[in-house]
Amino acid sequence: MRAEDSVNLKNDLIKNADLENQLPDVTAIPYRYHMDPDASYSEGLDENALLTYRFSKSVKYSAIVAFFMNLLLLIPDESYYVVFALCSLWGYFASLQFKMPLILVYFIYQIANMSVRFGIITYDSVIHLNDDNDQIYAGLKMTWGILLTLGSAYSARFTWKLFSHLRKCTQEERAQLKGIRNANWKALCW
Repeated sequence: MRAEDSVNLKNDLIKNADLENQLPDVTAIPYRYHMDPDASYSEGLDENALLTYRFSKSVKYSAIVAFFMNLLLLIPDESYYVVFALCSLWGYFASLQFKMPLILVYFIYQIANMSVRFGIITYDSVIHLNDDNDQIYAGLKMTWGILLTLGSAYSARFTWKLFSHLRKCTQEERAQLKGIRNANWKALCW
């Protein structure tokens, strides 16, 4: 049952009770935060808010994947990837909170990350190729860099779409989006 339906049901019961001069039956009013596992909490959203919510989920998932991929780069003792790993968590929390400035900063980070990471990986591959003549390491490193860059470009596309759709949302729609997040947290904690 949607929250709107429960409010409408409550209002109908109160109107009927006023007509009959009696108190409404409180047991008939559903609990507002009742979590029905079969209900879709995105039913009351319009198309733009629904797309914003879906892009937010995509950015959250891609930020978590980027976090773990950057952690994999920390294994061979390349400590500068800690910054990349922590910034990918920024994207997770930015999409979770539906705040436009945070999402825009994360998008700018993604664009800068793609170019800086590709430059670092290319430089490291060339150094290993020239100094150690380690062609396997250089090839694997470049392949990994290309995959990470393509993944970041794909994720940046979702981040930009999230930002553009969030910019079109009204304050009421943003409140609904945050309400969905709160409903999901209550379902998780319950």
